[in-house]
Amino acid sequence: MTRICSVLAIMAFCGPADAEVGAVLNGVAVDGAAAAPQSRPAPAAKAAPKIDCDIFIDFDDLTAPCEFGLTTRITDAYAHLGVHFAGPGGNDGGAVLDECVGFGVTGHSSPNFLAFNTGLVMSDGGVPQGPETIYFDDPISQFSAKFGGSAAGNVTVTAYDYDWDVVDSNTAPVLPDLVEITVAGGGIQAVVISFTSPYLVVDDICVFRTEASGVLLMLSQCGGSPEYITPALANMGLANVTTVSNILTLSALLDLPGWDLVVVDGYNFGVLTGELDKLQAYYDDGGRVILFAWNLFSANAAHPLWAHLGMSVLSDYTTPLPVYNWSASNLFFMPNDVPDLITFIDTCPRDGQKLDVTTGLAHAGYTGGPAAGEVAIASDPDMRFIVNAFAPQLVNQDADTDGKHDMVELYENQIAHVLRGSGVLLLVETCGGSADFATPALENLGLPYTRTDSQTVFQWQLQMGDWDLVIV
Repeated sequence: MTRICSVLAIMAFCGPADAEVGAVLNGVAVDGAAAAPQSRPAPAAKAAPKIDCDIFIDFDDLTAPCEFGLTTRITDAYAHLGVHFAGPGGNDGGAVLDECVGFGVTGHSSPNFLAFNTGLVMSDGGVPQGPETIYFDDPISQFSAKFGGSAAGNVTVTAYDYDWDVVDSNTAPVLPDLVEITVAGGGIQAVVISFTSPYLVVDDICVFRTEASGVLLMLSQCGGSPEYITPALANMGLANVTTVSNILTLSALLDLPGWDLVVVDGYNFGVLTGELDKLQAYYDDGGRVILFAWNLFSANAAHPLWAHLGMSVLSDYTTPLPVYNWSASNLFFMPNDVPDLITFIDTCPRDGQKLDVTTGLAHAGYTGGPAAGEVAIASDPDMRFIVNAFAPQLVNQDADTDGKHDMVELYENQIAHVLRGSGVLLLVETCGGSADFATPALENLGLPYTRTDSQTVFQWQLQMGDWDLVIV
């Protein structure tokens, strides 16, 4: 096919021979197109907004030109929604343009989209190129958007947490008909859009904020250590788990009210003063916690949380020690019979701490019977906050040969104890769209209740709780 090339001051662009004189193609005027936004053809049918999104951005509320040379990169146009855009540096980054820009794409919501063309320059000298980073004021759990372009390549969307660890990443080909890419996970604070094609369109951004419900788990392993908290939570019927791997993301999510349980199993990353402050505030507001962190003594021995719980952190140790049941409660007996923890591996230098108690409960220790300064598992008097001073990831036994790892069993017991309820236990299992009238009735009466739709949770709550009434 015969091609006509127009040489511009900033690039050479080759367009099809039948390109309309005075048109705009991929954000640049072709053969003397007027500087003002061009009239565009009737827009395609506008996609219906995703009304179930917490945040939906289609860029159509902005006034946008047809050319990159008439605009600048997007930054804080959606700051009021808690969303911020940033290019790779300087004045570079994506710009919002009208579809009269001539990108030759379909599947977007008309008329505007976020656009990139790595061969052009915007009015302030910036280049509309990636990577583009989108930041969120509050942690999110899911991001999706539509991507496309008229030149071959790939686009990758990567989600990061507050320590810039990758939470999720997905790649798709760049096609003229926009495709949707989704990334999801706990505690996302930013997503980065990178691409290999010269042109890219982004539209119809849908964001779900992280909701504080269920279990918040910070899990960090060290030296290839195994972990037992995840199977324990699953065995107890607790499927709604938000898992993070570092203290920065844990700290951000602790700011959200509504968690049923917070578990910290930190053998690689410990906790610092700020996180302990937030755990104490969460506990004081009725929260429930299971905590192990390798640095409770080295970094946090003087923290007021320990006295608040009725205990103290005395020292740490570097070789695993056996943990013996001291029979201060039924923590080793309900709902599972758990033997003493004798066999351990050792994958990293610091393996636990020694505790003492004042008003708190000493459930297990490093000696065969109760001894001052040798506490391995302690809790507050109400057993809403359990501190494992030993490293759960190092336990290496099924001493009772029942086919289940002993640390999984002990974690199950700890979960059951800290989450045990009182008042009314309600099991709701609706069928075929049937309605639940029990929950609003309890709300109207102002009665404290624990509601579940899991038979597994119902069974151990029935066994462990102090119930005035059970409704099925």
